[in-house]
Amino acid sequence: MSGRVGIIGGGSSGITAVKNLLDAGFSDVVCYERRDVIGGLWCFKENTSTWKDESCVNRSTVINTSKEFMAFSDYPMPDYYPNFCHNEDVEAYFLDYSQHFGVDKYIQRNTEVMYLKKHSSYNSTGRWEMRLKNHKTGQETTEVFDFIIVANGHHGAPNLPSIPGLDKFKGKTMHSKEFKDVRSVEGKKAVVLGIGNSGGDISVELSKYMKVFLSTRRGAWILHRLADNGLPLDVFFHVRLSYYIQSWLPRSYRIKLMKDKLNQKFCHDLYHLTPVHEPDATHPTVNDELPNRIAAGMVKVKPNIQSFTEKGVTFEDGTHEEEIDLVVFATGYKVEYPFIEKGVLEVRHNKVELYKYMWLPDLPKQTIAFLAVCQPLGAMFPIAELQSRLAARVFKVLEDRFKNVIALKQIDL
Repeated sequence: MSGRVGIIGGGSSGITAVKNLLDAGFSDVVCYERRDVIGGLWCFKENTSTWKDESCVNRSTVINTSKEFMAFSDYPMPDYYPNFCHNEDVEAYFLDYSQHFGVDKYIQRNTEVMYLKKHSSYNSTGRWEMRLKNHKTGQETTEVFDFIIVANGHHGAPNLPSIPGLDKFKGKTMHSKEFKDVRSVEGKKAVVLGIGNSGGDISVELSKYMKVFLSTRRGAWILHRLADNGLPLDVFFHVRLSYYIQSWLPRSYRIKLMKDKLNQKFCHDLYHLTPVHEPDATHPTVNDELPNRIAAGMVKVKPNIQSFTEKGVTFEDGTHEEEIDLVVFATGYKVEYPFIEKGVLEVRHNKVELYKYMWLPDLPKQTIAFLAVCQPLGAMFPIAELQSRLAARVFKVLEDRFKNVIALKQIDL
């Protein structure tokens, strides 16, 4: 008899966790998803105001990683998918994956995890107690699990800055998670704060209908999806020969080559976008259209916002823009686990200290694992797949060890 495993979240990480736990021999697996669909943030939803930490892609979002590198290892995306597919294709892929591997029947939709705490027997068994709420019936129940996988991601609760005068600003403000498409906003001038992938995508969308000021604290290196030979950049870059050559070249020389290559397509100095950090030092901004919109003058790069007035924005370089109709804060998300009892984990500087980005090192019983709490250079799906395999193996070892302890106690009796 295998231990009971509870999985929190039915997104990309949750569904592959179910599949890999079943492959490892766990038969009593339950995945809880509070929405009525699976797919997490890749399932587009017009209204994400049901929960403050609910998020999803924009209507026009396409993937930044090629489908070959984004897919799970044992279930390639269909050949008829484009290299960089739309979010609807990704959602359909998750549904196909779940049905193909029989994952769907292990997922309980419309069920929210209200509270997770150590069971009274945790010190000896490592078990967890979970309080659940069914949003269809309103009924609350309590379940006990031997192992827990937290797979609800870290793109939920918006991280909003505190800027002087924001409370007096009369225009519309929103976080990037609230932006769906241009049909939900109106006006002639907009400010987008943040030049990550969300900020770049939203700036491009808005610039087709209004003038956009893209405010960035430190600039960014803008990467394109395709390499010079027309292949997806990751397919061209992530090959053994490339890694072999890189291992022999000094980092300073590699950085120089990378900067020269990026500036051949788009001069970052010319448009005041050259950051202090090197191209390999942070998560890249991938956007093919943004350089063209900047060159066309429809997106104007600005430094960080210093303050707001009733109708305008003042930037740190002293410039001021009036008649601003919309401000979008593409300022990322807070890492939060409000459903986990206090003392189990601690969030510091918007990070949780996790061994291998998965395990809470101070817990006496390693019966809880976290998936996808990292920001990789590339797709998250295969990383979550490998993490769930590792979690399954660790849980199996712990389960066997626990069975041996029980057997020894019975012999002693």
